[in-house]
Amino acid sequence: MLTTDRPLNGKIRGSGQVLVKGCNGSGKTSLLLALLGKGEYSGSIRIDGVEARDLSGDAIYNLVSILPQDPVALPGTFEDNLFLTQYTDPDRVLEPVDDFLTGILERLDLIHLTEPDGEGFDSLVSEMRLSEGQIALLNLARCAI
Repeated sequence: MLTTDRPLNGKIRGSGQVLVKGCNGSGKTSLLLALLGKGEYSGSIRIDGVEARDLSGDAIYNLVSILPQDPVALPGTFEDNLFLTQYTDPDRVLEPVDDFLTGILERLDLIHLTEPDGEGFDSLVSEMRLSEGQIALLNLARCAI
């Protein structure tokens, strides 16, 4: 259960960014789990006016992005990793790549991973031989989308 010496209060504007840092054991993970509606907490955490406990996983993942300190490549395809498809909507059909997505992938130097010489968005991440740096950029792209 998330407990603190004093109440945590604050507001984050839409599209705002927050850096949470602290010493080992200071409660960063507990705060994150509470924000995602996965951890126990007392009081209220509201996202767009709705209590975090009451939001579905899909709704939370559409509202909150997490950039982990240690980058993670999830099992599945490049698309699954970008959009968390298998975790939020297994029946989702990928929309045609738009300029916004292309721009993000170009700026992060990941666009070549989606080019026709491979399987593109359907490529299995485990077979793509991504470097740690590319995995970190993939995590950043996930947040930007």
